[in-house]
Amino acid sequence: MKLLIFGYNKNIFRLIDLLVDSVHQVLGIIPPTEQQSFVYAENRKYGSKKIKIPLIKTKNVNDSHFIEKLQRLDCELYVNWGHTQIFSNELLKSSKLGAINLHRGLLPDARGYDPVFGERVNGETTLGQTIHFMSNKIDEGKVISRRQFTISENLYRDKVDEIFQKDIVEFYFNAINKIQNKDNFTKPNSFGKYYPKPADGDQIIDWKESSHIILSKIRSLSPYKPHFTFLTKNYQIIEILKAEESEIQNYYSTCGQILDRDESLGNLVKTGDNAIWLTEVKINDEKAIPSFPIGTTFVSNWIHEFMSIHKRLKNLEERV
Repeated sequence: MKLLIFGYNKNIFRLIDLLVDSVHQVLGIIPPTEQQSFVYAENRKYGSKKIKIPLIKTKNVNDSHFIEKLQRLDCELYVNWGHTQIFSNELLKSSKLGAINLHRGLLPDARGYDPVFGERVNGETTLGQTIHFMSNKIDEGKVISRRQFTISENLYRDKVDEIFQKDIVEFYFNAINKIQNKDNFTKPNSFGKYYPKPADGDQIIDWKESSHIILSKIRSLSPYKPHFTFLTKNYQIIEILKAEESEIQNYYSTCGQILDRDESLGNLVKTGDNAIWLTEVKINDEKAIPSFPIGTTFVSNWIHEFMSIHKRLKNLEERV
C-alpha cells in the first residue's frame, strides 16, 4: 500500500523501517505544526533498503490546497501517530482507504483525550490500546486491532507507559497488514466512556474525596503532570509526586489536615474517608520527603478561602 505518515517521533521512524522492508511504500512524513527541529528525520535512511522519506510540512493539514497536494500523491492510507491537529472530513476522504490512528484506550469503552487517566481513576485495571479508522466523531471509527494489559493500581504513569511501549511498533505494523489483507472490521455500537481534556483546576487535589480517588489521580499522572495542593494562609504550591495508603480507619475530621509526620514516610494527610501518606513532593522545584508540622492544613474548602480573601479586600477598600 501507498502510505502517508502523520506525526513525528522515534516510534514512527521504527515503524517506517518495518514498512519500507515490507510490501508497503511510504510516500512521506507530515510532522505536527509545532515541530521545530527536523534534523534526525531529514538525515535518516529507513529500513535495510536505506530509503530516504521526504518531509511534507504544513501549518494546517486541513488547508484545501494542502489536501489537493496530498490527493495528487494517490495515497491509499493515512497513518496517524501523534499528530496534534484534528483531521477534517475532507482530509479523511482524500485517501482511498481513509486514515487510521493509535488510541491509548480500549475502544469503545475508553474514548477521549487521556483514557489511561480516566480509566484508572474509575478503578479499571484492564487497560489497553486500539488501532482504529478515524471518522468525523472522536474515536468512533471501525476497530482494527486491540491489545490489553492488567495494570496494578499502585503503578505510576511512567511505569504504565513503559508497559504500553513494549512491542507497540509491531502492534501498529500488524494492524496495517490487516488492512492490506482486507480483513473485516466492525464499528463500535456503544458510546462507552468519553474522557475530554482536563479543565482548569483539575490537577488541584480535593481532600474531601476518598483516599482511593486521590491516590488514583496522583499515580495516573505523576511524574509527568503532578497533582498539587496549596498550604492555607500563604497558598504555597505543593506538587505531589508520590503517595501511599495508610492503615487509618474511616472517620470524619478536617480534610487536608496533617495528622502525623515521619522522617522516612513523610506526612499523613486526612482525606474524605481516612488518610494517605505523602511520601515525595516538590516544593519550589526541589524534591523532598514532606515534613510539615502536625496540624498544618492544605486547602480543602475554596469557598472559605474565597470569602476570606473577599473580606480582606473589603477591609482594604474601607481603609482606602
